[in-house]
Amino acid sequence: MNKYRLELSYKGTKYKGWQKQPNQETVQNTLEDCLSNVLRSPIKVHGCGRTDAGVHANQYFADFSIQNGFDYDLPFRLNKVLPNDIAIRSCIKIPLKANAQLDASSRTYVYHIHFEKDPFLTELSTYYEATSLDISILEKLGNQVLGKTDFRSFCKRPDLYKHTFCQISESKWSVNEKKASYTIEGDRFLHGMVRLLVGAMLEVAYGRMAESTFLECLQNQTALEHYNYAYPQGLYLAKIKYPS
Repeated sequence: MNKYRLELSYKGTKYKGWQKQPNQETVQNTLEDCLSNVLRSPIKVHGCGRTDAGVHANQYFADFSIQNGFDYDLPFRLNKVLPNDIAIRSCIKIPLKANAQLDASSRTYVYHIHFEKDPFLTELSTYYEATSLDISILEKLGNQVLGKTDFRSFCKRPDLYKHTFCQISESKWSVNEKKASYTIEGDRFLHGMVRLLVGAMLEVAYGRMAESTFLECLQNQTALEHYNYAYPQGLYLAKIKYPS
């Protein structure tokens, strides 16, 4: 048996997320179909994590196994048959025990916002109004997210996890007159966590939520009154790190 790891990127606009679902178009379904056709063998891929419907990935890894190896440029052949919104960057052989999801040491997400309507960014960033946005509040709240924290309040289904602690090593906003982005790196993320964090921080920065309410949720796991998800099109899985 041989095991390989694909590095890919995708625009998630038309997909119902990464994970395979019956009667739905997902990135995993699409990749497995194309791999099976190219390799002429039924292939199952195992990804490094999930992304929601409409969310993109600058960098994503997926493992697959096959009985016999191959001696041709698999990324090129896959890219010829995959849709234009999925691109294979590389393919390497890996140990049989390697696991794209469990072996990752950190993941980085970036959320993109634009303040001027732009038809070329509609599916790749989220349009927000700028004049009443308090940028200093965003920067302050971003710093509050750093460290090991229980993010139970920023997860819609905390009951699915053994625990809801995440170690956040980077959390920062970058803002100019036309655009803003939020970057967060952590050892793990809960389902919906980044979009809930961004949505809550924006609510505070627009004056629709008290800063104390956000901090209460973050520090004491007080439940959010409303799940205000930031729109999916602005979110990117940007980078995955593995131990060297």
